[in-house]
Amino acid sequence: MKILAFDTCLQGCSVALVEADANTAHPLAHITLPLERGHAEILVPMIRDVLNTAGAAIADVERIAVTNGPGTFTGVRIGVAVARALALARDIPAFGVSTLEAIAANMVLAAGARATPDTPVAAVIDARREAFYFQMFDAALTPLCEPGIAAIGEVIARLERGRVRVAGSGIPALAAAMKETSRIERIERIEMMPAPLPDAAVFAALAARRPVPASPVSALYLRPPDAKLPAGDARVERQRT
Repeated sequence: MKILAFDTCLQGCSVALVEADANTAHPLAHITLPLERGHAEILVPMIRDVLNTAGAAIADVERIAVTNGPGTFTGVRIGVAVARALALARDIPAFGVSTLEAIAANMVLAAGARATPDTPVAAVIDARREAFYFQMFDAALTPLCEPGIAAIGEVIARLERGRVRVAGSGIPALAAAMKETSRIERIERIEMMPAPLPDAAVFAALAARRPVPASPVSALYLRPPDAKLPAGDARVERQRT
């Protein structure tokens, strides 16, 4: 089946069209760009370019995979809104993949970066303001804990409980903090992945393995947005925190 996957949650924009089944995944076209802002303007043109490069049309797409957070408030909303619109227009399922799982998949699924079977993977995203999005997975990408947001000391304490490999944009701050406290040797390996952000060509494979969801894809927020409407405004959107 052909799966259209895209990510706009963090400091990049990634789009891929992948031919996949439960066992294999082959990218037909793939674009990834570093991007701090402007995801709303670039996402649809990137989707068009990927489809054109693959010689495909949106009518050929059978599933959609989108990162649904955590990440920047605007970036998460853009990706989820486009995924829901395309899924509705085409009457096909859209699958949400958390940014934490997508980053862990870089290490577990990407060629040449497979974790050993008995070593879990921790995804750590710099959430700014001295906080980090964090989740641990086993080598089969089964979650070992719920996604959360934590201070760096709590993240380090979680990593010290056993052997673990780490991926994500939080690695530089994490490594610096551990060096300052002489604790870095307690972790078997901290590896800066070549692509520490979600890669659509990688996480698209996850959608091929999952049953069709019973409800539309929704955003995963782990903290409220920085910008808020005035108190009492009925337009303020309630979020999961």
